[in-house]
This record gives sequence, C-alpha cells and structure tokens, in this order.
Amino acid sequence: KPAGENMYMSYDAGINLAEGSPLLKAGQKNDFVPDFDILGVERYGKELQLGAYSNVFRTGKYVLGKLKQDGSVAVVVPAIPIFDKIPDGWYRQYIAKSKLARTFKAQIQIHERTKVSSATVQIRLLNKDGKAYENVPAVDVEFFRNGEENGKYVFQSMTSTKGKPIIFSYNESDVKVYDDAIVL
Repeated sequence: KPAGENMYMSYDAGINLAEGSPLLKAGQKNDFVPDFDILGVERYGKELQLGAYSNVFRTGKYVLGKLKQDGSVAVVVPAIPIFDKIPDGWYRQYIAKSKLARTFKAQIQIHERTKVSSATVQIRLLNKDGKAYENVPAVDVEFFRNGEENGKYVFQSMTSTKGKPIIFSYNESDVKVYDDAIVL
C-alpha cells in the first residue's frame, strides 16, 4: 500500500516521487509528454519529473504567529485561538486587529519556480484523522515573499504592507476570505 492519503488524483496519493529522487529530472520534454500533469500542474522546464505528477514544492518549516512591526512573524501562544462563532463584521474586524489574529509563515525551497513575489495557496481544513471536512470550503490564501531565512524563501500570508490576518472559527459558515480578514 503506498504512503499518503491514497486519494486518487491527489498529490499526496502516495505515488509521487520523494524529494531528492534522481527521477525528478529524468524525463524529457517532447511531443508525447502532456504539457500538464494529472492534477493540471504545468510541466516546467526541459528536465521533467517522471510519472503522473509534476514536481510540487512542499513547504519546509512553517509557523503560525503574530505579525511584528518589522514584518516578521513571532511565534505566540496559543498558536491557534479558535472562536465559537464570528457573529458579524464588527467583531471580525476587532479580532483581525487584536493579538488573536494570526499570520502563516512558510519556508520554501529556493528554485526558479519559486522566485515569485506572491503565490496563491489553497488551504483546506482537516479533521483529526487528516480528512477534509465535507461542508467546509477550501480557501485561497495569497502568500507574499518576505525575504530569505536558512537558505529558503520566506512566504507569509501577511507582511507589514500586504495580506490579511487569519482568524479561526469553529463555525463552518464563517470560513471564507473577507475584505478585512481570512477566516478558517
């Protein structure tokens, strides 16, 4: 049985190549190779990953924290303060400006494909068994490159000049991107 969630047409189906595999650059672009992989990711460059999946960059270290004045992210406790419900826009705006709002920070491998100023990441909430909640939509979150750290690019959901704070709610109907915040 392959590792991973074993979901057909999912990058984590357990049949993708491991980081560092020599097969990541063993394929060649020609008229017989589709331009896109099984997930719709464009096959990039002249040396291609063999198999159904294009090479997807996974995050290295990531943290949830509070945005500091210099634009960096400080780890705080609790990492994920969760509200029962966000009753209205005023309350959401209040939380977004409070010490309970959070910012995602991820370190991403430096590569020609990751040398971008921003990227949209689809975030799907999972239950304790690692399965997606059926009634909770995935949320597209814009991440912005904010320098380098430990030889990797730093991408954050909010910097000192861009992005939105992230708030967590148990109420499924709260989950979406608003003008002033992102609720997960």
